[in-house]
Amino acid sequence: MPTKRRRRASKHRGWTGEHLWQLQTGCNHLATAPGEESGWGPHQFSGPYSTEQIEDMERCWQVHGEELTHRRIGCRPWYWWFRKGFPKRPDNEVERLRAMGELSTAEEKKVREWERCRGITDEE
Repeated sequence: MPTKRRRRASKHRGWTGEHLWQLQTGCNHLATAPGEESGWGPHQFSGPYSTEQIEDMERCWQVHGEELTHRRIGCRPWYWWFRKGFPKRPDNEVERLRAMGELSTAEEKKVREWERCRGITDEE
């Protein structure tokens, strides 16, 4: 006789890959037509987002933010910037992060190594 399986409460509260993509990029690429929404709304960078949407973004960020941030060197996901008051990611993230004192020593070392390889800096 089959046993009844109980569904566990979902840790992600219904968040999909589209939600995580939107936290990373600020853009919901899958919502292409008016009224066709996934993630937290239509194809847009700075909203407008409702209070409820922002609260849900924050809950998702609390669960997935560290993972999304640690994948990157010298840049941050869109929602990281949104939380800091920027409507979109700055053009030169590395310089902005340096000015804000947000680069760790290890990250700064990797960024400088990358810059040397690209010929962006004269440091040896």
